Amino acid sequence: MSFNYKRVLLVGATAGIGAAMADKLILEGIKVIAVGRRQERLDEFTGLALMRSLKGVQRPFQLSRPAQVDLDSFHDEMDINFSRHVDLSIKFLPHLLQKPFPTALIFTGSLLAAVPAVMVPAYSASKAALTAYVSCLRRQHPKSSTKIIEVWPPLVQSKPSPFLNLSQLLNTPSLPLANNINRLTTPPGELHDYMGKEAREMGIPVDVFTEQAWVQLAAGSELVMVGELGAGEGYEEMMRLRNGLFDALSDRMMTRFEL
Repeated sequence: MSFNYKRVLLVGATAGIGAAMADKLILEGIKVIAVGRRQERLDEFTGLALMRSLKGVQRPFQLSRPAQVDLDSFHDEMDINFSRHVDLSIKFLPHLLQKPFPTALIFTGSLLAAVPAVMVPAYSASKAALTAYVSCLRRQHPKSSTKIIEVWPPLVQSKPSPFLNLSQLLNTPSLPLANNINRLTTPPGELHDYMGKEAREMGIPVDVFTEQAWVQLAAGSELVMVGELGAGEGYEEMMRLRNGLFDALSDRMMTRFEL
């Protein structure tokens, strides 16, 4: 099966996985509508329709010190990483469903939806919520011409976030990590940023991820899973069991639910 979609709206296309995937799609002859938060990066893509996007957020929270947890930041992260993706999909879906040709919604999930990262509870929870939403959205459109796809990237090698003041975060050893985070004057970055410089080399190269993800997308996969967080972890088996339970529960519920 080939990749049937000739125009793609790609949210978060200015760096890392998003930028690499935009390059891959363009090489495959697909028109990309690039969406991102960094205007100077978007300007590098010539001939594309551009629009502003919602930024992704990932912060560590020290739940062992509940009095220091910034609840506004926690809820803001859930809103940005989950609720606004729901908003975007609900707004676009009616237009996609009306098209006389195959269309798709592709969500970027995370392996952390299945196994959360202890340092980033809000991010992990937002990805778990997104996966639940995507599963329900797909099940409620069983015969739709719009395909619902979710991509689960592994840990991918990346560059330091230009938005994160790492020296402010990492070079104050006398303060706990949570205190340093509260002192940040710039938006947070990614899990790599909170794990130190050596963490930049963790994971697989972004071009390796892109090529492996493309193979699955071109094959028509609805859940694209590339790599694992660690050796021997059975994410595919976990999701197979989880999806089987979800389908069984859905079959029972759908007998009393009219689409």
